[in-house]
Amino acid sequence: MTSVQRILPYTKRLVMYALYDVLDSGESEYDKTESGRIDAAVTVYGNRSGFTLSVSQQPPVTILTVEISDPYKNLSRQG
Repeated sequence: MTSVQRILPYTKRLVMYALYDVLDSGESEYDKTESGRIDAAVTVYGNRSGFTLSVSQQPPVTILTVEISDPYKNLSRQG
């Protein structure tokens, strides 16, 4: 699976709030968890794909990992 990881200078709680806000604004379907893992179905340009978003805190930073768990079937390798 394709994934990307970013190190952020924010607390885990703030990163989780930001993710929920972005998912809500895009009318995505997802399950809220306190564990730091979000499974989401997101539609971009009419193409619906599944993503797993993971947030872990390793003070003083927070690590965000985004993984494509269920890519849209007709996407090319480049997206």
